[in-house]
Amino acid sequence: MTDALRLRGVCKTFGSGERAVHALRDLDLDVARGEMVAVRGRSGSGKTTMLHVIGALESLDAGSVTVEGRDVGALDEEGRLALRRDVVAYVFQSFGLIPELTAEENVSIPLRLRRMPPRERDRRVADILEEVGLGPHTRQTPRQLSGGQHQRVSLARALVAQPAVLLADEPTGQLDSETSAEIVALIRSTIAARSMTALLTTHDPVIVGYADRALELTDGHLSDASTPTAGRPRATVRRIVGGVSPETDGDS
Repeated sequence: MTDALRLRGVCKTFGSGERAVHALRDLDLDVARGEMVAVRGRSGSGKTTMLHVIGALESLDAGSVTVEGRDVGALDEEGRLALRRDVVAYVFQSFGLIPELTAEENVSIPLRLRRMPPRERDRRVADILEEVGLGPHTRQTPRQLSGGQHQRVSLARALVAQPAVLLADEPTGQLDSETSAEIVALIRSTIAARSMTALLTTHDPVIVGYADRALELTDGHLSDASTPTAGRPRATVRRIVGGVSPETDGDS
């Protein structure tokens, strides 16, 4: 396997002087193609900023980010748009659905941006909605769907354009435990079927249990989620065998 994501010395600071917030500090990370990696951390630890930097939603102060061979920092605005349209897809905690649109209309947005022919677009949308278990709900709006169904629509929208990398920011943060388990299992199975790479931030031990590797983000540094930090953390992490780790527990 080769790396889908590579971060080297990434720094991101918001504000200046005494009020400066150092969201990411000299952060290194490698994620191989086909891996599902979970990143834990307290609120405000820099998890969302890390995803935004990878997906070209935030600029870097220092360091480098490479996504599927593309140097994100070297991309112009058109290149960043192309990265988000063709290579990277997001799943958000807040779902990010347009309330006036049906499930199939929400899912079709990435394909409309690509100007995909209507017949191919409609087939692709119907297939992915069926795959995530929403075949009977294609014409319903978000107001007519449950929270778990919202996230299934969000996942379908992320996958419909067949991206190489999935970035998910607290994808189960607004779901109950049973629904969370269903969504995480669905994410695991769908990315495995497509040999996609996934990086998920979470407080949810269920996600950690399904991931291939687990990391902890603390004060802008990544470390092994199962090993206490000693000095500067290393982004060397344990591999979870068989999808479930005996070391998995909740956030401390």
